[in-house]
Amino acid sequence: MYGSVKIEILYLIELLWGMGVNKKYILLILITLAI
Repeated sequence: MYGSVKIEILYLIELLWGMGVNKKYILLILITLAI
């Protein structure tokens, strides 16, 4: 279950990245999830 959530988050990040969202903001999300 945790794995599927992780995949959805990665998809969301990829979508935001493609839309040109601030890279620092995306990295902040990744760091938050890593903790």
